[in-house]
Formats: sequence, structure tokens, C-alpha cells
Amino acid sequence: MSMDVGPVAALGIFDGVHLGHQKILEQTVLRARQLKTEALVLTFHPHPQVVLGGEGPKLITTLEDRQALIRGCGIHRVLVESFTPSFAQLTPEEFFTEVIVGKLQVREIVVGYDYTFGQGGAGHVESLRPLGQAQGIQV
Repeated sequence: MSMDVGPVAALGIFDGVHLGHQKILEQTVLRARQLKTEALVLTFHPHPQVVLGGEGPKLITTLEDRQALIRGCGIHRVLVESFTPSFAQLTPEEFFTEVIVGKLQVREIVVGYDYTFGQGGAGHVESLRPLGQAQGIQV
């Protein structure tokens, strides 16, 4: 693994690591292998809905189990971002700049078709692509 190339990162909750999640994680591992870099997952705890709207969904796995399942798919590193009320206030652009570029320094991002990010879930796959392009990050 080369550390001069940023990691390939999958973003999401990945509760239960179902088949759709596994495809995302497989793609992340494949791209990391091709780029000779690290495959990482950025996940969030607690579930954003718990912070934003009370109860949130009933989760299938504990945080520890989720991390083990993710690693079992070949992911090198699992980072857990604390989903706090202040974190929830980041705009999509702030999340991208501060977390994706600043903190993670990623080379590529892999997300599901329904991925949302930033304040109120305002960011989505189609808004992620131009943000990535501007920074030389493949989405």
C-alpha cells in the first residue's frame, strides 16, 4: 500500500452490511487495490436520525459488530465520526472540505445511489461529483 496516494473511502452507516453495502465495500477494496492504497470506511455514530429527529431506525448491529463486518469485507480501516448536533450543521460543502479533503485526504469516494450528506441531507451523489472533481477526487 502506498501512503502517497490518498485512500479510497466508502461513506455511510452500513448497518447490517447487507448485499448492497457489500457491493459498495467490494468496489472500495477493488479500487484501493488498483491504486495500491488503503480502503477505508467512514461511518457515523450515533445514527444521524437519532441526533436529528429523536428515535431513529432500529439498528441491526452494534457499532462493534458493524465495524467487524465491514473489516470482514476487506476494508483496512474503519473510522467512526461522532454524529453530533454541531456536526449535523455542516453544509455539504463544509463536510466535503473539512472531512473528506482535510481529515481523510481521499483519492476516491464510493457511495450508494441514495447517499446524502451535509446539513439536512442536502448533499447527494450528483452534488458530490462536482465537489470531488474540483479537488481531483473521483466519485
